[in-house]
Amino acid sequence: GRVALKVRDAYGLESRPVETTIQVGERSTPSLVLLSPAGGEAVRGLASVRLRVAQPQGKRVVLEMKLNGLPLTFQGGARVAVPADGRFAEVTRTFDSKALPDGSDQYQLQVTARLDEDGRVLTTTGSREPFTIDNTPPSLTLPAAERSPKVEQADLGGTPFTFHPTVSDLLDPRPRLKIEPLLAKYPLGTTRVTFRAEDRAGNQAVTRIDLQVEDTRPPQLLPLADVTQEATHPTGTPVPLSPAAWDICDAQVTVTADAPPDGFPVGVHLVTFTATDDTGNQQQATAQVTITDTTPPAIVLPAPAQLTVEQVEPRGVLAGLVPLPRPILRDNGSPSEELSCRFFLTLRDPDGREVSAPPDGYPCGVP
Repeated sequence: GRVALKVRDAYGLESRPVETTIQVGERSTPSLVLLSPAGGEAVRGLASVRLRVAQPQGKRVVLEMKLNGLPLTFQGGARVAVPADGRFAEVTRTFDSKALPDGSDQYQLQVTARLDEDGRVLTTTGSREPFTIDNTPPSLTLPAAERSPKVEQADLGGTPFTFHPTVSDLLDPRPRLKIEPLLAKYPLGTTRVTFRAEDRAGNQAVTRIDLQVEDTRPPQLLPLADVTQEATHPTGTPVPLSPAAWDICDAQVTVTADAPPDGFPVGVHLVTFTATDDTGNQQQATAQVTITDTTPPAIVLPAPAQLTVEQVEPRGVLAGLVPLPRPILRDNGSPSEELSCRFFLTLRDPDGREVSAPPDGYPCGVP
């Protein structure tokens, strides 16, 4: 359109009008905002460049990038289609940071946007501060004694163990370290422990070790005092034997003994006790068991205890046999088949005079 221009001075005097033509076109400068890297951060590998791009008429925009003033090759395409209503389009492009040397706060990015059809209409933006390119992982080391550690189990809950890793990074003064699992006490057996160091760029160094918690100590076994006991049964005398046993890594220690299951016969016996923990460690102790037999055997005569027989001859009962009862023999230490008995006859005349016969007696059970 045509516009008339006049100039008025301080006194109100005006110049002659001058006409000029103003042409409103459809070409407007693109809007460009660099989101990252904005500066101060560290990037690695395939680094991302995040942008917000707009153009009022929705015309296609072409991107150009420079790193420290030098053209930068990036992936994702240079042309960007933006909304026709002027809204921003958020786009991401990437470049290979591994093609560049590592450097702390040494790099600045500059991005230029121009209209695809008219390179003269453009805008430029860049990172506010230098950023870092870091593709080298941190250094992660463990002391030699902690690379394949073997420790003795401390108690039922496990064994405490403290690691002393060293982490350093050329471009990050405070790299992060994570230990998994990090336990107050490590259980019996093998635990795989992972150490992961990460710098601010995301580079990682990973080390894994196997921590072995062992139980090589035998349980404690309290020996019993020697036992002496009178026999109570001819086939064997039961003797209660319960030694105390404990272990710092096993709540229930198993104790076995080589004692006869049906009791001890008369005599001297050496009993061995074996305590075994969950790991198989063993401890042994012995005790002497003596079974005595100081009690005489018992003779039980069946009724009647007194026999009356008829005299058949003047001099006594010589013509017949007197059936004597068979006694029952009992003993606390010997079975009945190993017992023997004999009986003796004592003759007494009216005057009180006695004689025994025979001198060696008769075997029990013989009439």
